[in-house]
Amino acid sequence: MSLSERLVTGMVAGAVGTTMLNFATYLDMALRGRPPSDVPEKVVDEITDKLDGSLDEQDDDETAGNRRAAVGALMGLASGVAWGSFYGLVHPAIQRISPAARSAGLGMAVMAGNDVPAIAVRATKPTEWGLSGWISDLTPHMIYGIATVASYERFAASRV
Repeated sequence: MSLSERLVTGMVAGAVGTTMLNFATYLDMALRGRPPSDVPEKVVDEITDKLDGSLDEQDDDETAGNRRAAVGALMGLASGVAWGSFYGLVHPAIQRISPAARSAGLGMAVMAGNDVPAIAVRATKPTEWGLSGWISDLTPHMIYGIATVASYERFAASRV
């Protein structure tokens, strides 16, 4: 596959992975009755504060909160597609590694890529998560890795 084909295939696989990550997250919320995470909103808030601006200077509190939630969700979608593209870029160099190891590695990389910035801006504190918090964060990211790798491999195989 050409570089551009790998990038596009990775983007599509990343979108599939992101959909599965969201599915796992919302299923967990539905089964346990837990609220959605406010970390993406806090990250958006902290980033805009650091940039000396605001997405919502003219908005009332409800509209501002809705805008932060939407931007946080969009950042998650963009991250998932971008990581899929990255996977497509590096695929030739890692294709000899087992799909299970690639899935786990990708899931962990995405988790770190999301959590490290959130920790850096103090939007979350992993030391306060507890076991269920860690499982709630790890599981959807592992599902992302599995879905993205499997989708990429399937799409790539169909192009041959």
